[in-house]
Amino acid sequence: MIKLIHAHGALRTICILDKFFNNGPRYPIRIFADVQPANSTVERLKSINPLVDLQVIVNEEQWKQLPEELSPEERAELEVSCNVSICTTLKATIGYVYMGYWRYRRMAYEESLRDFDYYITIDDDSYLTKPWDFDPFQLLHDNNLTAFYPTDFATFGISQGVAETSREVFGDPKQGNGYLNTPETFPFFDNKGSYNRRALYGFFFGGRLDFFRSHDYEEYCRRMVPYTYRYRVDEQPIITMAWSMLAADHVWHLPTRGYNLGVYHHSFVDDELLINCAANPPEGSTIINNTDTGLCYWRNPMLPGLKPFDFQYDRQNFWSEPFWVDYNALVRSLLSSRDDDRHLTNHSQSSMLASWEECYCLPTKDGSFYANQCSNP
Repeated sequence: MIKLIHAHGALRTICILDKFFNNGPRYPIRIFADVQPANSTVERLKSINPLVDLQVIVNEEQWKQLPEELSPEERAELEVSCNVSICTTLKATIGYVYMGYWRYRRMAYEESLRDFDYYITIDDDSYLTKPWDFDPFQLLHDNNLTAFYPTDFATFGISQGVAETSREVFGDPKQGNGYLNTPETFPFFDNKGSYNRRALYGFFFGGRLDFFRSHDYEEYCRRMVPYTYRYRVDEQPIITMAWSMLAADHVWHLPTRGYNLGVYHHSFVDDELLINCAANPPEGSTIINNTDTGLCYWRNPMLPGLKPFDFQYDRQNFWSEPFWVDYNALVRSLLSSRDDDRHLTNHSQSSMLASWEECYCLPTKDGSFYANQCSNP
C-alpha cells in the first residue's frame, strides 16, 4: 500500500514494483490519497497490470482535521498552532503530520484493508532497484513474523514522549528485550534500559495488521497523538518502540538476516547509502563499493564500528547536492552507462534496464518527459 497526497505520484513506484515483483503473485494494491485523482490517473495505475486488484482510496477532509484522541485542552492549543500550511514545532505541513499519525493509528482500521492479515507499505518516492528473489509476504507467514524492515536511522529531534509513554504503558524494558531480534545491529535500548532513539526508516516496512489493534498498542498510541501534532513524532519511533516492547523476537531487520530487497529511498538502498563518489563523505565513513557509474555505496553510518550519524552534518551536507543521489540521478546514470551496478548483478542487465527505462519514462504530472534520457518526445 501507498499513502500520499496525489495518486499520480505512485505511477513509477507501482510500475517498478510490478516489473520486479508483483507481476507474478499479483498481490492487491491500495493507494490512499488526500486528493481526488483524475479518472485518467486511476486508469493508468490500473493499466500497469490489469490483473491486479488496485484501488485508490481518497479522503480529502480527514487529514485537515485534528484527531479525536486529543483532549479539549490539547485541541484548543493545537488549533492555534496548526493549519493546512504548517503544524508542529518543525513546521511540517499538517498533511505530512497526518500521514505519520495515519500509519501508526488509523491504517489498520481502513475498510479496504479489513480482509487482509499482512501489509507492506512503500512510499511513492521509493523504488525497487532489482527483482526480488523471495516473496516478503511468504517470509512473514512462514517465520511467524510480526514485522520486518530493511533500514533504520536515528530519530533525534522527532522522538519526544516515546520513551516516557512506553514505560507508562509497557513498563521498563527487560534485560535483553528491545532488540528486534538483531542485537548486534539494532540496540533500541542500551544495557541499562535507556532509549537509544533508533527507529525503522518508514519508507518501506511490512508486517501483521492485527498488531496495531491490540489493547496495549492502542493505549500507547492514544497517548502519543499529542506528541505527533506538537513535535512531528511520527510512525517511525512510535511503531519501532512498540515492536521492541511487544514483539521483539518476531521482528526482523532483513539485511541482517541475509535478505536484501534493494529498495531505494532518498539515497538509501536498504541499509546502505548511495552517494556520489566525487563527494567527500563524513569522517569515519566507509566506502564499500565503487562502480563505473560514478556512484558509490556507503555503509549505513549508524551501524556499529562507524561514526554515528550526525544530524547537523546530515542537514547541511547529506541532503544537499552533490552528496546524495536522488532517483533521477540514479536512473540517468544507469541508463547512460549501461554498466553493471552492484544492486543489479546476477540478472539480465538489458532486461533490467529496459524495465527501469519504461517506468522512469512515464510522463510526469504535467505530461512532460525527461527528454535527455527518454526516447518519448
